Amino acid sequence: MAPSSRKAAPALFTMPSGLAFADVMARALSEDASLGGRFDGAALADITILLPTRRAVRTLSEAFLRQSGGRAMILPSIRPMGDVDEEEMLLDPGFSFREEGAAFGAELPPAMESLSRQIVLTKLINAWGEVNPDAGAMSAGQAAALAGDLGRFLDAVETEGVELSALQDLVPGDYAQNWQITLEFLQIITRYWPDILADKGLIDPARRRTLLLEAQAAAWAAKPPQGPVIAAGSTGSVPASAKLLSVIAGLPQGAVVLPGLDLDLAPEAWEAAGESHPQFGMKQLLERLGAARDDVALWPGAENPAAGKNAARARLLNEALRPAEATDGWRAVLADEAEEIPGALEGLHLIEAANAREEALAIALILRSVLEEKEKTAALVTPDRSLARRVAAELARWGIEVDDSSGVPLAETPVFIFLRLLLEAVEEDFAPVPLLSLLKHPLAAAGMAPGDFRADVRRFERALLRGPRPAPGLEELELALTAHEEEREREEPRLRALIARLKEAVTPLLKLPLFEKQEAAALLCAFLEAAEALSARDEEEGAARLWAGDDGEAAAAFFAALMEAAEEAPALAP
Repeated sequence: MAPSSRKAAPALFTMPSGLAFADVMARALSEDASLGGRFDGAALADITILLPTRRAVRTLSEAFLRQSGGRAMILPSIRPMGDVDEEEMLLDPGFSFREEGAAFGAELPPAMESLSRQIVLTKLINAWGEVNPDAGAMSAGQAAALAGDLGRFLDAVETEGVELSALQDLVPGDYAQNWQITLEFLQIITRYWPDILADKGLIDPARRRTLLLEAQAAAWAAKPPQGPVIAAGSTGSVPASAKLLSVIAGLPQGAVVLPGLDLDLAPEAWEAAGESHPQFGMKQLLERLGAARDDVALWPGAENPAAGKNAARARLLNEALRPAEATDGWRAVLADEAEEIPGALEGLHLIEAANAREEALAIALILRSVLEEKEKTAALVTPDRSLARRVAAELARWGIEVDDSSGVPLAETPVFIFLRLLLEAVEEDFAPVPLLSLLKHPLAAAGMAPGDFRADVRRFERALLRGPRPAPGLEELELALTAHEEEREREEPRLRALIARLKEAVTPLLKLPLFEKQEAAALLCAFLEAAEALSARDEEEGAARLWAGDDGEAAAAFFAALMEAAEEAPALAP
């Protein structure tokens, strides 16, 4: 039998928890790209590295830059595994949709944009509600929110490779009557949605990503790439990704680097690790690869933290993560290693805070104290997004900007807050509180110099909004101004001009009949026109000011996509 070109066993590595994953990987590849001959002396530029996210790609690129000391260098090809780039695949000599058979077709249809999908699903939900009055009337906002949930459900189904037809048999017969109501609603995606996609010549984004991953795996399995391929940081939780990892691990110059595989967990505890255990994903991946933990080696240069000064803490955490079925082993640990437990807790502190603000302030002070020491860094790890934002706000008071790995929700950026305040002011018919909130936003200027505008808004507040509440509407504000007698000669012209500017800016919205349904695109155009007019200043157009900066660019991209998708939207009342 001729010798096989593929390795007999998959090349599997791990990087212990507690190490700087990107820095250790970059150092090993920079110092010896061949990894001791494993890659046959390949140059750094010949290596392809697949990572879980785009952020991980940036982090590893920065790590290579640190290793080079800022000198120019040719980096490996670093790509996110979850965002397969079809153009890059087509440029790969080892890839061809046509060569890999009819399963992938000559080319894949484009993916449907998420906003367009949500709007189309909203129309379907509205139609379903009209023929099922017992389900209760839904507003457009409720239908859109439900459409977003349906879209995420579709993505989950496609990602896991589950057939929608299996929904029929998902629930036992005891619940069949109640389940039938749900099944009738889910016909939106089981019966009608595939036909809609076919008519448009589109597919769901998750389905397209899965097909591309499967195509890449098939291409590399049929014709291994010439250079080394390393998949790092992924646990293969997505079936298509796990299939690709399996192929990469078996390539002649392939390697898979697992993040923080627990090599010290007792065998009986490893066997008992279930779906709730943090190691279950990697356990499942190893089973898929036909490998055991003993087949996984440490990444070159990655010393196990358990062998250093943090040995006691690593050991304690290791034991704390034992599955419930194996916690009887704690008795032996306490008997043999009781003296090491106090050392494992050294450096850990418990702070009891009276409220959320005090908690955030304490964390911010700790982070600030670390930054006062040269070349030291700190990180806050928390699932509480509210706490993370509070800590960032406290640090901002001291001029410390933090890099939030979760980003900032678009709805909480200054641009979107301004847009939301505009909608609220119009909806409340320019009641004092929402009106002042809008006018005091930094983006509001109504064609004036910002300083002059702020001064006039303060005069406006003192003259009209600190006494009896005016009647609703901008016209009533003008009437209230006419009745205003105190300092009339000095204040009235400026205040009347301010109200006129405000009326002119929001005229596109005020012209809309409030109770008549209209095309969504017309509503959106009127809203954006009013926002741009209100944000204009004396020396700068509103569009240039409103859509400037990172948050402005993100908001502009969102509204551009929304405008394109609005053609599919149902008629709406303002």
